[in-house]
Amino acid sequence: MDLKEKLMRELKDAMKSADKIKKQTITMVRAAILQIEKDKKVVLDDKGVIDVISSEMKKRTNKLKSYYIMHSVSLKKPVART
Repeated sequence: MDLKEKLMRELKDAMKSADKIKKQTITMVRAAILQIEKDKKVVLDDKGVIDVISSEMKKRTNKLKSYYIMHSVSLKKPVART
């Protein structure tokens, strides 16, 4: 069974068990895979799917780091007390 089939099966399981976070995560990954397949007009194999997942993880990790840095700076501002 290839990774795209496994993702589809996991998506169905997530929907049946009403696991919103898992469903949204798998949907996001599948959308990225489909977008690359359409843009490049190829069918990704397992290695290509892993590359897409790694790329998406890297994007999210970088955004999360930026978010924390932004909010840690804004939290250091003095708060006026009444």
